[in-house]
Amino acid sequence: MRLTLKIWRQADPHSDGRWVSYPTEDLDPNTPLIDVLEGLNQTLRQRAERPIAFEYECRRGLCGLCGFVIDGQAHGPRQHKAICQLTAADFRNGATVHMEPWRARALPLVSDLKVDKNALLRALQAASLDSLAATAKAAQPGTCIECGACVAACPNASAALFAGAGADRLDDGLRLHALLKSLDDDGFGTCSDHGHCADACPQAIDLGAIARLNRAFLKHLWA
Repeated sequence: MRLTLKIWRQADPHSDGRWVSYPTEDLDPNTPLIDVLEGLNQTLRQRAERPIAFEYECRRGLCGLCGFVIDGQAHGPRQHKAICQLTAADFRNGATVHMEPWRARALPLVSDLKVDKNALLRALQAASLDSLAATAKAAQPGTCIECGACVAACPNASAALFAGAGADRLDDGLRLHALLKSLDDDGFGTCSDHGHCADACPQAIDLGAIARLNRAFLKHLWA
């Protein structure tokens, strides 16, 4: 099969960005999308061109490193699946597939499809929480892997779903306040109940996490 990858290319946050189209031919439908991109990067290196910046590691949707927007959807067309779990067969033969980075002030661009997700880690550290990404616990459904898809999918770039998943591990109001303050300081938006975050989450964390977060916050506020 063949696909045209239309990718947002931007060397760094201070450079102008643009869409660049890359045709791919003779793809095995079972080829992981990550490998399609790696093959394209090999071609770019052979041409002495700058390879496309993107991240991945585990290939199982557990480490949280991979993640960008495909055709307007965070993590692409398969609900509750990460980028690294997609294959060429997830797209129509001959399709043009648009790929761009998360778009959120709190997750600034590094280069091309890669963004800086340190704001999420700072929030966990502020609440004295360990990251669960790429651990055995991340293999459990409903465990946040800190990929940032919820933020990218939200019209307000809110991290409420991420915060709700973190709050589920907190029993201390002061630590909850530290988590939320860190997110606010880094410029994440407020939740307005669109629900796109839950649709995009590769770990299928549902909106109940936000409801529990709100209850915990009110309990702390009036304690």
